[in-house]
Amino acid sequence: MSRLSDLLREAGTEVAGQADATGQLLWGLAKQPVAGLTGLSKGVSSLATGKGWDRSLADAAEQSERVNALGGGPLTERGGQRLQEMGRTIEGAGDWATKNVPGVAQAEQGWDQYAQTNPAVAAVMAGLVEAGPGKGAGSAKRAAKSAIGKAKTAATVAELRAPVIDPKLGAELANRYPMPGPPEMKIDKKKGTTYPGKKQSPEEQELWAARKLAQKDIDAGNYEPYYDVEKRFHTDPSQFPGVGDTQVSAQPAKQATRDQYAAQWDTPEIRARLEEAYLKGAKDPKADRWYGMGQLVDDFNKELGPQAGPQAFRQNFSHPMAATTAMSSPEMNLMQSAYGNYLRNKGMGLPEASHQIPSPVTGPSTLGNLQMYDKVVMQGQGLDPAVQPKRHNFAANFEGHVDPSTIDTRMMGGVDPTGKNIAPPGMTYGTIEKVAQDIGRKHGDTGADSQAKMWVGLGDEPTKPMIQVVNEAIERTHRITGKPKSEIVRDSLVKGTHPLYQAGGVAAGGAALAELLRDDEQSKGF
Repeated sequence: MSRLSDLLREAGTEVAGQADATGQLLWGLAKQPVAGLTGLSKGVSSLATGKGWDRSLADAAEQSERVNALGGGPLTERGGQRLQEMGRTIEGAGDWATKNVPGVAQAEQGWDQYAQTNPAVAAVMAGLVEAGPGKGAGSAKRAAKSAIGKAKTAATVAELRAPVIDPKLGAELANRYPMPGPPEMKIDKKKGTTYPGKKQSPEEQELWAARKLAQKDIDAGNYEPYYDVEKRFHTDPSQFPGVGDTQVSAQPAKQATRDQYAAQWDTPEIRARLEEAYLKGAKDPKADRWYGMGQLVDDFNKELGPQAGPQAFRQNFSHPMAATTAMSSPEMNLMQSAYGNYLRNKGMGLPEASHQIPSPVTGPSTLGNLQMYDKVVMQGQGLDPAVQPKRHNFAANFEGHVDPSTIDTRMMGGVDPTGKNIAPPGMTYGTIEKVAQDIGRKHGDTGADSQAKMWVGLGDEPTKPMIQVVNEAIERTHRITGKPKSEIVRDSLVKGTHPLYQAGGVAAGGAALAELLRDDEQSKGF
């Protein structure tokens, strides 16, 4: 192992001239990684049949050369990079072997440090180490099989749990968002014009990868939620006075106009569609108390007191969430609102273009949502139930006011399946809201909870109550930054002074990311 590690540390050096089998094997790894992997596998096989270390290593090199004969060439830049990767991996294997051989009971701890670099090589090297010289064929075979199995298992764990972000950068991202990259000129395929589009910086790319990796483990349920989702509850609405009534404000003044709207938007067909969605969503226990943020409000009150706590919740959570809700998943919504809080509390201005917004703060309407945040929160205009009934009710529901119903784009999909109206047109909000409220009352439910169940029933993705979305943001931020969860709650949620990292609600790369960024760059936000 020491000879192997020494050679591998000479990353990028031509080792074809080395006479020993180790050198031949390394040259195979550099020229064609597939050949190297095949050679290592052959080495394990030879050890398992009792050939001994030297003969097995020679077999590995010969196999590598045979595969290389089918293709390959001089050492390329990529080959040198690959050699470095193999060096780090196998050097880690040597460290692990020193600590753990004989016996592999604690293998997972050692593998976590490097198996994610190349699990295949890690697994094969485990076999080489475990089935080393002096062992009989039977024990060697069992040891190799056991080690490879453990390496594969540990590699999976490492892939999910090992940090992929540089710890120094992670610590910095606890206090600031990543630096955006310079814009990249792109072509609008519809208009044929160019525009400055988003191009991720190295920091943003590293953060995307870390978030994606953390989300795998979070989706698998391998984390301890900060808040008990099953114990979620609606907060006491008396802490949040001054909430209007959209049944009064978002309705036309004349009864004749109200009757006209009711004839168009309160029909048996619309009620049947929404009730069907309600009954479907009611089967999902996570749809109940979707807006229940009482646990978070309690933490605001513990940190700031019974008067300042609710005020801060409105300023740092309910109103920012309402301002940034357009065309956003709950995950995007939370991330955009947290970014707005960060800018406001740091005394920073809003970005003027989408390419200036750091990833992963992105979505189909981020720039427009931040502009609305500026009006509602930064300028203190608040939420007018007559002008912004959807946003007004969204905030009210988080504040424990459960009579109002939030009529958003998905709800309108149940009201108007043609897609012509993605929001209640004109002054019809109150009419459509009453339909949702009536269905809720029919089933002994509130306006907020009945709407949440309809919303779930109209969708096709797994349900996450908002407090679970918050839990995942806390966990993800903790894994990326290393910051204690309680401090994340205090700084990123209660005080709104530090970053909060969320999943984004979409895939973190490839065509999906490109499409997301394109939509964000060209969106008007409404």
